Amino acid sequence: PPAGKAQQGLKERYRLGSLLGRGGFGSVFAATRLSDGAPVAIKRVPRKRVRHWGELPDGTSAPLEIVLLDKVSTGFPGVVQLLEWVEFPKD
Repeated sequence: PPAGKAQQGLKERYRLGSLLGRGGFGSVFAATRLSDGAPVAIKRVPRKRVRHWGELPDGTSAPLEIVLLDKVSTGFPGVVQLLEWVEFPKD
């Protein structure tokens, strides 16, 4: 979807909370999934900081971090589970 629609959709699904941390590649925020109140983390990475890209099983080009998380997100305790990813023009 266009960035405006994607961003609006994100705001309709999550309530952004406080900044949890910031590093060389991006920022991580606490958030709440509105559909069920589940605590989640949202990571924002500026596009210019993405150094490596890969391909998801459906052929979509994505940052390598997303591709790797998609491979290991099985719901196993102790492993971060990728719920979704959204691409914006700058992030």
